[in-house]
Amino acid sequence: MIGVENPGAGAVTEILAATPKRVDLIASSAVLTEPGWTFTAPGNTSITVANDFDSAVSIRMSDSTSMDRPSIASSVPEDLWNDLWNYGGRLTMRFGSTLAVAGDCCTVGFGAPVNASRGWIPAGTNYTPYVGCAVTIKRTTTGFDFYWFNADTVKIGTVSATTAQAVDMEIKATAMSSRLDFYAGGALLATLNNWQYIDEFFTGVVGVHTRPATLITQPVNIRRLMFMAFGDNGTITIPTVQASTRVILPYDARSWIIKVPDDFPLNATIDVVSRGCNSVTFAPVNKALFNGTSTALHTRGTGLILRLNATQVAGDPGNWWVTG
Repeated sequence: MIGVENPGAGAVTEILAATPKRVDLIASSAVLTEPGWTFTAPGNTSITVANDFDSAVSIRMSDSTSMDRPSIASSVPEDLWNDLWNYGGRLTMRFGSTLAVAGDCCTVGFGAPVNASRGWIPAGTNYTPYVGCAVTIKRTTTGFDFYWFNADTVKIGTVSATTAQAVDMEIKATAMSSRLDFYAGGALLATLNNWQYIDEFFTGVVGVHTRPATLITQPVNIRRLMFMAFGDNGTITIPTVQASTRVILPYDARSWIIKVPDDFPLNATIDVVSRGCNSVTFAPVNKALFNGTSTALHTRGTGLILRLNATQVAGDPGNWWVTG
């Protein structure tokens, strides 16, 4: 989890938190040849690179009038599934539609092979070798409605969106749990406490496909599709007796805990920098204090870089003055 450079009381110790594993698709002019991704457009369907409402490059998926459906998918490596179970992770997609006409858009999700070393529990009693989660997205004249993929008549939420807006959706997986939280437009819309039995398209992959073309369908513009799993539990322990320590956190929306042992030298410093975290909490391994209390929590403001400094200002077991 940790890389340390120049250990020792007189040196700067640099700690790099584990980088999450991810399968990532970002729209670009060359995206349709992205290694590891399969783009399938049977019959009269199409997958093209197109300009979105703001001229940004996006991937446009369009149906025909047949039952054919275009799709985008990538296989997910076994070590990512293992990290997803152990540490949690998320599926995110940024998408939109330049048409304000009601109709079905697409279904996006993932499916993991059932494995004895992982404990995801699906709803129901029928056994299948794959479980996961998928969400169906339907266009309305004022935004988007969302449904679990196998329950198209039960709406789980909606967001407003004009033809000049992109929407962010996210499925968060909780570490060592079958809980899944679904967010869209920044709001929590629904929670599952069991994974779903997944259909054949999502067996072992992350991907998106349009709805069957027997329905009224609308093209969908996709800017990014990313599936990731954290590489650790979000806790970093500072090596003991370092005069200066620098902690660098990945660009991920996550809350981190920095654990600090006792007995650091007076005026020792710990610096933390993050461009994307939710928050950083300083906490003791044993008896250390932070601004005179047991913990110090700092939350990163939207669009800001979080820069924190902790300085040892008192002796054993230590009282750190934390600013940022």
